[in-house]
Amino acid sequence: MGPIDLQGTGKEDEYSVVKNSEGQFSIWLLELPLPEGWQVSGFIGKKQDCLDYIRKEWRDMRPFTLQCAEQRLSPQKSERIL
Repeated sequence: MGPIDLQGTGKEDEYSVVKNSEGQFSIWLLELPLPEGWQVSGFIGKKQDCLDYIRKEWRDMRPFTLQCAEQRLSPQKSERIL
C-alpha cells in the first residue's frame, strides 16, 4: 500500500511526528488537528521519513510510567546480592 493521498493531488502527504506524555511516538497528518494528549515533536516530513525518525529516536517502547515503576522496584547494581 502506498502513501495516502487524501486530496487526490497526486502528491504525498506530509506528516508530523507527535509524542504523548508517556513518551510514545506516532505520526499525524500535518493538516489535521492534533488529538488531545499529543504534542508535536518538531519533526515533519513524508510518511517514511517520519517512521524512520521514530525508529531512530524511540529506543524504549515501554510507557514512561512503566519505566519509572520498574526503576523504583529494581535494586541498584550496588545493592544486588550475588
